[in-house]
Amino acid sequence: MAGTLIGGLVVAQIGRRDDRWKLWAPAIMSGLAGPVFALCMLTQSFTLMVATLALTSFMVGFHLGPIFAIAQTVAKPSMRALASAIVLLTATCFGQGVGPLAVGMINDALKGAYGADAVRYSLLSAAVTTTLGALLFVWAARWIRTDIARAS
Repeated sequence: MAGTLIGGLVVAQIGRRDDRWKLWAPAIMSGLAGPVFALCMLTQSFTLMVATLALTSFMVGFHLGPIFAIAQTVAKPSMRALASAIVLLTATCFGQGVGPLAVGMINDALKGAYGADAVRYSLLSAAVTTTLGALLFVWAARWIRTDIARAS
């Protein structure tokens, strides 16, 4: 929750100077979240694991406010509800549908070689997808000014 609130506030401020920051800031946080989550999964220290998990949760939540704001900004007024629905549908399908299934399949594939540690290694796929998300935010930032102008 803190990441979402702070992300919205920070991006609202820095996005005034350049619309691309509305996607660059989430890209930075998502890019950092991948390695922090990898550390979370690979550490043997319980304290470090809890701290890095909390930091990862903050970083991943950071992009939620800006993404909904961008969806509303680039959509025509008559299509804003649909834009929000598409964002939620996509996030739900991948985050709660494909994600857990993929982690489970990777876990099953690694269980023979790594035993109980297979869960740790299969969850590293979330670090990879978070980093991929950062790259997609950067890619989307290339067109955000054009998209906002088109919607105005």
